[in-house]
Amino acid sequence: MAAQPLVLETLRDEAAWAALEPEWRALYAIAPGAAPPLRWEWQWLWWQVYGPVYGHGAQPLRIVCARLDGRLVGVLPLYLSRPRRTLGMPVLRPLSSGEEEFEETCAEYLGALIAPDMEAPVTAALSAHLHQQREFVLLDLPAVAGDALVSGLRDWWVRTESLGPCWQADLSNGVEPYLATLSRTTRQKARKFLRESFEPGYRFDLARTRDEALAIFEDLAALHQERWTAAGKAGCFAAPRFLDFHRRLVAALAAPGEVALARLIEDGRPISVHYGFPCRRVLQCYQTGAVLDGSTRLKSPGIAGWLRLAEELRPLGIDQLDYLLGANDFKQRMAVKGPELWRVRAARPGARTGLLRFADHLREKRRPSAPKAEEEPADEA
Repeated sequence: MAAQPLVLETLRDEAAWAALEPEWRALYAIAPGAAPPLRWEWQWLWWQVYGPVYGHGAQPLRIVCARLDGRLVGVLPLYLSRPRRTLGMPVLRPLSSGEEEFEETCAEYLGALIAPDMEAPVTAALSAHLHQQREFVLLDLPAVAGDALVSGLRDWWVRTESLGPCWQADLSNGVEPYLATLSRTTRQKARKFLRESFEPGYRFDLARTRDEALAIFEDLAALHQERWTAAGKAGCFAAPRFLDFHRRLVAALAAPGEVALARLIEDGRPISVHYGFPCRRVLQCYQTGAVLDGSTRLKSPGIAGWLRLAEELRPLGIDQLDYLLGANDFKQRMAVKGPELWRVRAARPGARTGLLRFADHLREKRRPSAPKAEEEPADEA
C-alpha cells in the first residue's frame, strides 16, 4: 500500500487555533525539538499580549499544521506583520518574535514542533507549503536550529546568520563532578560561594505553588530593574507588555510545575532570583536578577543561586542547564558551547526586496559590534 501523503492546512483564526490545544500539547510532549517557547501556554499568551500590536490585517495568524492520516505530526506557528523597516512589505514570522527591542521576549529555539522520525518529510512539506504562499514577501526566522525550513523556497534570496552557540552545563553526575570540570580558579570560587550560601542568615526558596512563583517573580523584576536603572537604562521589565506577558506565563505554568523560580535571600533581603523553564531534562535559564553592587556579604549571589537551584532540581530529573545565547564572562567560565542557533531570512526576489537588502547591508556596515542590550553583567567567578 502506498504511503499516505502529508496534508497541510493553515489556521487563521483564534477559535480554530484554540481547538488545536489538546493535539498541540500531545505533540509537544513527544517532539524531539520541543522547547519552552513552543509550549502551548507561551505561544497562546504571547499572542494575546503582543498579537494585537504586531499582527497585520484582520486575521494575521498563520498556524501551519501537517497531518498524516489525520494525526497532527507537525505545527509551525507563524503570524503576518508589516513593520516599518521593511518598506511596508508583509513579513511572516514565528510567534514570540518581531517585537520592538524594548519589549522583546528574545525566545530561542523557535521553529516547528515535529513528531519523532518525521523531521525530514514534515520540514520539506512545510517549506514547499511556504513557497506556494503569495501573501508575504519576507520570511524572518530568528533563533532557529538551521535553514531546513527555507530549503524549498526555490530562487528566493536566503540569508543565514549565525547567532552563536547556546551555553550549557551538564550536571547529570551531580554538582560536585560538574564543578570539577571547571578551571581551578573558577572551581574554587564557585565552591566557596556555594558553601557560604548555607551559612546563617541565608535562605534559598524554590517556588512550589502559584502564589510563591508570582511573589518570587516580582522580586526578579525588582532586582532586574534596580540593576538597569542604576546603569541609566530602562530595563525590559519597564515595558508593560513584557511584564504582563511574563506574569501571565508564570501564573499559567506554576501549578503544573513547568516554570522554575528561585531566590537566594541574605538577612531577609533577596540578593538573587533565577527564572527558567524545564523541558524534559533541561532547564532553560531565561533570566536572572542579582545584587551586584558589592552590598552583600556573598561576593557572587548569582553563581551561588544557580548552583543551589541545580541541587534542588536534580531530584526532579533536571540535570542540564542551558544559559541560551550570548557570550559573557559568566557563561564562558561556568558552561561550554552547546547548539548553534541561526537567524534565517528569505526574500521573494523583486525590486522592493532588492532595495531592502541593500538598506540592510548599509545598516549592518554602520552598526558597531555590541552585546545584546539586556545581556546580564558578568558574575564574578
